[in-house]
Amino acid sequence: MRSYITPILLVFGFLLLSVICQIFRKNEKESAQAFTKLISFILLLVPVVFPLILKSKSYLILFSVLLILITIFTQNVINRGKPNLCRTFSKKLLILNFMLLVSVSIVESYLYEFVSLSLIILVLAELCDSMAFSLFPGRLTNITGESKNYISFSLHFIFTLLILYLFESNYVSDYSLLYLFPLVLMSALLITMMDLLISGLVRFVILPIFTFFLLMILRSSDLGILLSDFAIGFGLAGLIVILSYKVRFLTLSGALATFLLAGFIFALGSWQWSVPILTFFVLSSILSKVRKKVNSEIEEFFEKTGVRDRWQVFANGGLGGILVVFNYLQPDNLFYYMYIASLAAVCADTWATEIGTFKKTKTYNILNFKPITQGMSGGISFPGTFGSFLGAAVIALSGILWIESDLLSYFIIVIFAGIGGSFFDSLLGATVQAQFYCKSCSKITEKERHCNQPSSFHKGFSWLNNDIVNLMAGIAGIFLIIFYYYFT
Repeated sequence: MRSYITPILLVFGFLLLSVICQIFRKNEKESAQAFTKLISFILLLVPVVFPLILKSKSYLILFSVLLILITIFTQNVINRGKPNLCRTFSKKLLILNFMLLVSVSIVESYLYEFVSLSLIILVLAELCDSMAFSLFPGRLTNITGESKNYISFSLHFIFTLLILYLFESNYVSDYSLLYLFPLVLMSALLITMMDLLISGLVRFVILPIFTFFLLMILRSSDLGILLSDFAIGFGLAGLIVILSYKVRFLTLSGALATFLLAGFIFALGSWQWSVPILTFFVLSSILSKVRKKVNSEIEEFFEKTGVRDRWQVFANGGLGGILVVFNYLQPDNLFYYMYIASLAAVCADTWATEIGTFKKTKTYNILNFKPITQGMSGGISFPGTFGSFLGAAVIALSGILWIESDLLSYFIIVIFAGIGGSFFDSLLGATVQAQFYCKSCSKITEKERHCNQPSSFHKGFSWLNNDIVNLMAGIAGIFLIIFYYYFT
């Protein structure tokens, strides 16, 4: 417990400073909300300290369930005409308590300290936001397409660095301290970058999970070797990102997301994991550029262009980032096959779109095979199906050097998983993906804005956009590999 005292005191001290900043704001209405924020922040800290106090999993699960029930009751009361601020914090508290419940249900007791530290860093990010927007309301950056306070991220980085170093220095030898600071420096930077890239309530899910696994990597590795791997991996990722951004393969947010994702894959997976993701990214980006020059009109149907943003990067490669971490912590060849299958699925889907719309061709609805307008969600064509096959085959070929089993079986199952994931993408596009109607040109499109005006909702689920569909295509490829692995 003693090793946690300093991080907790830092968070509580920062909490007090944040509330003081709220109190002394010039806007009296916002100053009056300081007490509400104080109570909300204290409530956020309750699930953070539980794993430090209660070492029994059964007690932790019981308290987590009670906290969730209390939060639901509180949220229902707050929703009855109370300020939006209260509703927002009640939702965050609910998610935080649910995260605690899930964490203590699936991790071993010796990992509870990682759960607590991850949640502490999450709450710290909230405190930094509060203080920065109070003191410097105009210091905004728009890297991700959303206005965020860069002072907040600077504070988050500094305090995350301090907490990580004070915490981790208790568990390493004097010799390893030489490697600890640069690793903690890089870890704090990566956590802050992830916080910059995500927003809203999803931040309360992604950020602690990201921090948790980063802490596990630090604790389970030889720090000298890990520092070398991180330096090479993220150095190579930085070089690729700079070149890709200059040639307009990536937006600025996409560049930051690619740096994070590729850095982990390069550092933890070496060439075995790096070659397939590079193959997909480079060839698909070139193909998108070429197709856009030949048939740019088709762009009016697509939600996203060939210049990848952060969500496209995470949708196409996020599964690979998760799998490489799992494989690093618990090596298993199945993780690599799952990785290849997910990439084959997203590459097959990407190439099906690019090659299928390279020139005007007959396109059919995947559900009833009736002709539809080329470019509409759920459409398939003969050139597109051939492109799907090529995309899956290229990914299968990119990983062939590290396959020890029967190569013919490997090619068949990876191509099958890739094409299967691509068709699943089309099936979702024809049924549940969000589609919009443009009143100006009378076209059905994936875009919420078309012809420089808002489009009206047409069908599907409004939250199920193209990025989520691409992610689900990759998951479908993984499930096909798992099914083959366990049931054949």
